[in-house]
Amino acid sequence: MNKKYSIHNKKEPNKKNKAQIDKVYKKTKGVKLYLGAILGFLAIGMMIVFSPYVMGKSYDFETVKMSSAQNVTSSLNMYVDDMEINREAGLFKLVLRYQDDTGTKSLSNIKNDYKLNFITNKNNEDVKTKVVKLSDEYTVIYYQNLPKDFGVISVTVNPRYIYPELEPSNDLKEKEIKFYAVDKDIKSNAKLEVESTSDLQKDNFKYQIKAIENSIKDEKKSIEKMNLANKVVQKDIDKANQNLEFQTLDEQTDTKNEISSMQTTIENNKSSIEESENKIKQFEEKIKQLEKSASRFE
Repeated sequence: MNKKYSIHNKKEPNKKNKAQIDKVYKKTKGVKLYLGAILGFLAIGMMIVFSPYVMGKSYDFETVKMSSAQNVTSSLNMYVDDMEINREAGLFKLVLRYQDDTGTKSLSNIKNDYKLNFITNKNNEDVKTKVVKLSDEYTVIYYQNLPKDFGVISVTVNPRYIYPELEPSNDLKEKEIKFYAVDKDIKSNAKLEVESTSDLQKDNFKYQIKAIENSIKDEKKSIEKMNLANKVVQKDIDKANQNLEFQTLDEQTDTKNEISSMQTTIENNKSSIEESENKIKQFEEKIKQLEKSASRFE
């Protein structure tokens, strides 16, 4: 017997096929949206990372502060005394000063390795570093053939003992000092060039004198501060003395003890002022000696 024709028999497979197609379409659409989102995030990330190179935006680095102490050991500090650049010539100059505040560290037993780089460097073999050690205290570093779009210079210093067995402890074994110089913060000098050792020696005296002059300024500020403190304390003493006649015997005893303590503070400040004044005299004498030594190179 022939099977009767039914329209429903035709539609059921069609509905099934359509449902499968819709399912595949939705799945494909979801995958595309997911991949699109990932690619979008990657594109944004790449823009953030490379925007300084492409768009010339500022870099998130802070330039080292001039004459700010960089700790090498507990008593030894390193200072950046000068930084300048000749942008047309692609020449960067850095002056480093080492100072032992206690006089207990032998600078002659320390050597320093220097590594300079710049943020847009892509294995540029033309860029060269020249290190000139003028003394145990002063080193001049030249960074040559810099491109105009270098952005940021990074400086890495690795101090090491020449004879670590002579030291109480090898506290420099893994020591590393790193700082940065952002292009816009570096002093521009169109006449800057690589100087001879003799010329650098003359500059060395200038840097030493400048450092001593800064120390003199610090001592004078300290003197000014202690003189001001003494004036304030003296006013408190005068006020306390005026209150004595209105106080009981017990109160007077406490007040007199306070007055005695304040007078001790004034005397201690006076002693510190005298020490600072003596330091200033020694600094001024040192400047005269350096000026005399510098005149030999003229």
